Amino acid sequence: MNTNASRNLLTMSILAALLASPAYAQGNGGAAAANDPGASAQSPTEASSTDQAGTNNGVKLQNVTVTAQRRKELVEKVPMSITTLDNAQLQSMNATRVDDMKFVVPNIVIEQNTALNSGMKVFMRGVGQDDSIFTADPGVALYINDVYIPRANGALLSLYDIERIEVLRGPQGTLYGRNATGGAIRYITRKPDGEESLTLETTLGDLGRRDLRLNYSTRIGKDIDVSAAVMSSNRAGYIHDLTDDRMVNNSHINAIRTTFTMPVGDSTYATLNLDYLRDTSGATFAVPVKFDANGKVVPALGNFYETRSEMPGYNFLRQFGAAFTTDTDFGAFSLRNILSARGMDNELHEDLDGTERVRYGLYQNQKERAYSYEAQLSSQLSGPFSWVGGFYASRETNSQPTRNDIFVTGATNYISQQDHAYALYWQGNYAFTDRLKLTAGVRYSTEKKDFQVV
Repeated sequence: MNTNASRNLLTMSILAALLASPAYAQGNGGAAAANDPGASAQSPTEASSTDQAGTNNGVKLQNVTVTAQRRKELVEKVPMSITTLDNAQLQSMNATRVDDMKFVVPNIVIEQNTALNSGMKVFMRGVGQDDSIFTADPGVALYINDVYIPRANGALLSLYDIERIEVLRGPQGTLYGRNATGGAIRYITRKPDGEESLTLETTLGDLGRRDLRLNYSTRIGKDIDVSAAVMSSNRAGYIHDLTDDRMVNNSHINAIRTTFTMPVGDSTYATLNLDYLRDTSGATFAVPVKFDANGKVVPALGNFYETRSEMPGYNFLRQFGAAFTTDTDFGAFSLRNILSARGMDNELHEDLDGTERVRYGLYQNQKERAYSYEAQLSSQLSGPFSWVGGFYASRETNSQPTRNDIFVTGATNYISQQDHAYALYWQGNYAFTDRLKLTAGVRYSTEKKDFQVV
């Protein structure tokens, strides 16, 4: 097998659309408005990108609405550094994971976490965290549909069934909490719109690459809109383990996400999101390097696609979540309630030294469960003054047997932690003119952690 094949990757994409309808058909506006009196014609709870013809020589400008400040606003009106990528832009980039955004988003570094296939290492404006242990909190907050993802393990998400991604650079402490010192990343999935559609996308390539993305949406009965998305990503290994004559660093990920939306009464709209992911990619093996006579880093075994290892290694990750959201229009203000439960199991045994001797190996088996509730109030009256406030509560439990093998097989430590967090926040904006706006906010947070090592 040519181990340099990944440098000359040839990818063939096949798109098939059956019973497809435009994502934002003009005729769907009435249905959307009927489902949610307080929503726009494009989406009941989240706004999307629409093209609007400009007046400058026929150039088409994009009118993009975001919810970075917990309310729908035009992106050019948001007083912060923000980058928004919709589904069409991500597809044109051939982006398949969250870390692919690093090629177009400024001031950000996103890489695979050390030793973890699906762990995310993210730094924004120099602020971030590379440690995967649950006692280390991230410096950049990650959200899926307004649900906070507290750990690095499992945070390197695959991109499928997505409406847009919002990247907020700089401290976001008022609305997003202390774990958003560097910024925040908001992963917003698509919602069904009542139209029946089926879309299939496959990608085939060398190194045994076989990717599949399937999206289906329909309406059940009179009011219940349903969508389901399936994702499968597979690739053979590209690193040659000389010890056992095998290819390592492969990828095998399967995931499913379903969404149900329906009106409740005259002014409330409810959304239920369910997701499940299974990653059996196997262990990630390091490639040994050394310094040559000129002080340059070079591969110790001749090239960067060969390694040695004293262990078979393994990595298994299972991730699942449920989120129930209600949006109620009270006229002068709106109320959003977000109730979520998430879990993750990740067991791995990694060789991190690139030799067939015991120098540095890592074993850990993390089990994480997280529950949260958030209530958001947003003003809806026209005028120069607008505001948003909320309450947040979460409970997280982690347990993780961990063993570090440094030159010899080490002892296993049993680490556990319980985390309870609560917060109140409020932010107001007053527009003196079209070009001058004053923003003020306050947040009170309290957190308690119980930590144990045996």
